[in-house]
Amino acid sequence: MALILTALAYALYYYGLSQCTAFAASMVFFLKPVFACFLSWLILGEKMNAWTIAGTALIIFSLSLTLPYGARKKKGQSSEPPAAQTGKDNLAAQAATTSEP
Repeated sequence: MALILTALAYALYYYGLSQCTAFAASMVFFLKPVFACFLSWLILGEKMNAWTIAGTALIIFSLSLTLPYGARKKKGQSSEPPAAQTGKDNLAAQAATTSEP
């Protein structure tokens, strides 16, 4: 029974990973320890010490810094400054006008 449920859990996990972006999958990967600590406290009644709370807070803080970057990339915005983008556009325009058939 345990083997079947473990196989089902992995199958659902990998199906979920195949349905999302690499960015979202990495965010889920980094949240696993946070959920494990929280659920062990909630369900099993384990006590969270200062190190566990600090580690959980550090993970959540780090993800809060990373998530706006993912939202910006999802909207199609580049992480490069506007000057770098216009330089690329100028090079592309020059290449298009100087290319020979």
